Amino acid sequence: MSNEPPTDESQSQPFFKSPKDWSRIKIRVLDKYLQPFCYKLGSTYHDVFLVDGFAGAGRYETGQDGSPLVGAKWALRMRDEGRPFHLRCINVEADELIHRQLARNLKPYADSGLVKTYKGRFEDHLRGILAEVGDSPTLFFIDPFGVEHIDQDSLAPLRLRTAKTELLLRLDTPYILRMLGQDKALRSDSESVRRAAQTILDKVSSIFGADKSAWSEELQDRWQRQAATAGGTQKAKHAAILGMYEESLKRAFAYVI
Repeated sequence: MSNEPPTDESQSQPFFKSPKDWSRIKIRVLDKYLQPFCYKLGSTYHDVFLVDGFAGAGRYETGQDGSPLVGAKWALRMRDEGRPFHLRCINVEADELIHRQLARNLKPYADSGLVKTYKGRFEDHLRGILAEVGDSPTLFFIDPFGVEHIDQDSLAPLRLRTAKTELLLRLDTPYILRMLGQDKALRSDSESVRRAAQTILDKVSSIFGADKSAWSEELQDRWQRQAATAGGTQKAKHAAILGMYEESLKRAFAYVI
């Protein structure tokens, strides 16, 4: 499976044929978390929002629900239970083909007025979404291909929101580990290779929320120390990436689990 955002049918279809293990886990986590999130905050607020920033097609070809259908089914279930609040779902998908699939899969729920889809990039819709949800409590589900929209600058509008805000985010540690491998290319004889590697590592720096946006020896040493402390294995390196990202989130958000 490619970690890059799909751009046409040949690229986008394979990912949605069947869910991977991590896909099943993230969907199960969302499914289990939505009920207590809504029931707790719905006792005080009339509307509770779920914003799925990288929604995908909504359903895998195996028939398993993706995150948009999980949210839509909870929204209608809570309405049918006569709860004193509404769960409202906003789904964003950038790929045109996948968005059409998403709209088809969510069509049975669209008439409820509780489920919406937007075509385009999450960052392009974010300002409008924040205006739409207003002061209502909102759970943002951030599950991009690769590392899109997980750096601290991109998360800043959510961090600065004064209303009740929670963020459920998937970190693609294998993708970041490959990016970190570019540090060797900084010693290349080719200037173009060095520039390309620097650009990639600067992106890693922004993900880790470093004080300076550029990749530095200090950040490289920190990464290497953390990986060595964790044991130096591939599993340890993934754990080190997760640990560094958690540290950056803790500097920005009040609570990180």
